[in-house]
Amino acid sequence: MRFTHVQQELWTGKAKLVPDAKVKKALGNIQKNLLKSDDEHTIALALTANVDLLCTEDRKLQIDFKNKDIMGWKKQRKGKIYTKASHKKLLHRDRCP
Repeated sequence: MRFTHVQQELWTGKAKLVPDAKVKKALGNIQKNLLKSDDEHTIALALTANVDLLCTEDRKLQIDFKNKDIMGWKKQRKGKIYTKASHKKLLHRDRCP
């Protein structure tokens, strides 16, 4: 049996499934007036999946991801953003596309 890339990532723990209902619930809790980007689904998924690493060149999404009022970051935990595949050497594991 041959696995797809996503199946392999799920199996190795590099990806996780997040139920739609949880993402929709998080969407309802986001203060949309604080968002600079139009990526509320990405923010809701990050909140639901407890993601602390974002790989994007979208500057407005980066601002939203760093906003503690949106993401609820604590002092000891903040989101990290990588913008290029060359940043993968900074990671313990390659998690950038």
